[in-house]
Amino acid sequence: MTRDQPTPPTARVPMSQFDPNLQRYGNLGIFKEGIEKNDPFALYQAIMFCSVNRVELPRWLTAQLLDVISNYYLGKKPGKVGGTNTPLAKIRKRLEVEVRRRAVDSVRAWQQDRSLYNAMPTQSIHAWFSGQFDHKSNQSVEKALTIAQIGLKGLRLKADVNPIACSPITLKRTIYPKKSVPFPSIPPEAAMAFGFNNPDAFFGTDQPLPNDLK
Repeated sequence: MTRDQPTPPTARVPMSQFDPNLQRYGNLGIFKEGIEKNDPFALYQAIMFCSVNRVELPRWLTAQLLDVISNYYLGKKPGKVGGTNTPLAKIRKRLEVEVRRRAVDSVRAWQQDRSLYNAMPTQSIHAWFSGQFDHKSNQSVEKALTIAQIGLKGLRLKADVNPIACSPITLKRTIYPKKSVPFPSIPPEAAMAFGFNNPDAFFGTDQPLPNDLK
């Protein structure tokens, strides 16, 4: 089963707006669901949501926050032993999934309407501008994965970590996800608060559209 397609953006937009679950933000339940599924950013996002919208923290959220604080002072660390099981590693993995999903979704939106190019990865846009591929003959899912791969190749969320995995097989998983409920997008300011690069910097361009592509 394919995932519902997000409404394509019409201009260069931040990740927070390129989110197929944006309409669900009005319900804190999606964050609770994320916490129950051990999503490392769900608690952080829920508190941010309440702060921005001046919403009183529900009891379950307060309990989760107090639990994290008490565990911190007791020296308890979440996650299992191992470099890939640390909270920060899980956050990076989650963020990489979001970047891959956004890359594929934005390229597929461009396939339907080339005026939506500015939502694609910057490297994909520049490759199109320079004539590495055209719009008319690149309409298949396989082509979308290839163009998304061009856009993500070599990008890193942090200088000291490996580049984002972006093989066609890996990217295809964003179209046919194993998990039926994706969580809300991580805001760029939250990603940067944990030491990661701003994911919005990977997408869009200020370079004008060449006349021959209009």
